[in-house]
Amino acid sequence: MSFRVHTWTGDKMSKGSAVFIIFILLAAGGYYCYHNYIDCSFLNKKTVEVDGKERDVRSREGLKKLGFKVRRVGNGRNAAILYLRASNVVEEPKGRAQRRFTYVAMNEWVADRAFTEWFDSNAEALKLIHRAARKPDAEFPVFGRDDDPVAMILLPYLAPMRMFSRLLACEGKRYEHNKDLSRALDSYFAITSLAEHIHDSTAMLVDDLVAIACQGYRNRAVECCLANKPLSEEDLRRVIEHYEDVLESHITFAECLEREKCCEDSMVEEVMRNPRTGVRKLVQALAMAGESAPLSSHEQESIARLAETHGAQMKAAYERDYAALKRWSKLPAWQALRPGHDWDAYMSRVPATSVFSRFLLDGMGKAKVVFARSKAEAAGILIVAAIKLYEKKNGRPPQRLAELEGDYLSELPKDPFSGRDYVYKVRGNDWILYSVWDNLTDDNGAGSWPHKRAKDRDFIWRNTRLPVKQPPE
Repeated sequence: MSFRVHTWTGDKMSKGSAVFIIFILLAAGGYYCYHNYIDCSFLNKKTVEVDGKERDVRSREGLKKLGFKVRRVGNGRNAAILYLRASNVVEEPKGRAQRRFTYVAMNEWVADRAFTEWFDSNAEALKLIHRAARKPDAEFPVFGRDDDPVAMILLPYLAPMRMFSRLLACEGKRYEHNKDLSRALDSYFAITSLAEHIHDSTAMLVDDLVAIACQGYRNRAVECCLANKPLSEEDLRRVIEHYEDVLESHITFAECLEREKCCEDSMVEEVMRNPRTGVRKLVQALAMAGESAPLSSHEQESIARLAETHGAQMKAAYERDYAALKRWSKLPAWQALRPGHDWDAYMSRVPATSVFSRFLLDGMGKAKVVFARSKAEAAGILIVAAIKLYEKKNGRPPQRLAELEGDYLSELPKDPFSGRDYVYKVRGNDWILYSVWDNLTDDNGAGSWPHKRAKDRDFIWRNTRLPVKQPPE
């Protein structure tokens, strides 16, 4: 049997030409695979433009020397490429648009011409953000010099990522305004992917807290939608399925702490090698991250002298205290935050000379509360969506939360702050659901609707509409 290869014009092609074309096709396919899944050229660049500025990119070798686990996410799978492209085309709001931007993300769409024009100017950025949200993974470049183990703490992409989450929330509010609730949920759920991408690509606890903050925009938007919009049965099931996935993969404090250790160890080693320079960098980095107040030159000099004379003891105390923190981090919130057992109680007994512990571990208890609050809020929204679905199908709310298991929820989540079921009270068609929140005490639903997290003793949801503030002028 013989085969003939023809050109598009019908002329016979020589064997040499056929081999050449096959070679070209194979080479093109090989280049595509190499560029998209093997080379990761985006992460091998020495500099990357972020938000209009060129940033130095740390090499993989430099990161490995610092103790980081370096992954290789191929360009074709890497959402970070699209996020960084979006950061370079997004238009920042100014003046009145800035005030409206903050308001809309947390409340409802405002049909203001100037604000709408600004929002429409970000259409290309939103397209890139949605494309990024559909990517399976993200690995952002880490910025800073290989010879400086401290200067890479705050990654410049975090500020644009916070803005992207608010842009998505505003986009959803606009869809709600146009009565397209399914597309509104698409926008809100894209924030989940954005937060997961930050978490998956990070090594620092401050980055994970940014991911939690992004999830807060999603939660607020979904809460408003559940309370104020007539979601269909299909959309309510979408919310339930989405939040069940969120809880299954929810960021844990213990996991983040484990990743954080290599960064903190590099800071300790820098101070041990060169106390004066190391202390200055350490103080500057933590102040930038909002984890400590700036210190005067005299205070920094005193710490440097202490490190020179007692560095070994300070490091040993840090390792001891970190081991205690690691054990504490694995406790559920309702145990870890008990009076006398919380991290603040432990740190109150740490001597002032344990400088590394004071600087690097002191604020960790607050971070654990933030993680637990985020999980409690997500679980509460899941239960509210199930109650709404039950009401739609039965014409009344359930009498007990246990009625939701099976047909509405695969499993009834527990309150992270009590270890028990959420408190649920129903009278006729009126109901209230709440978490006992971070004082670990059932205050009989003493909370606000809408939420005021800093003041609420219980964190509540009601069957009433969620009031929204008047838009700023």
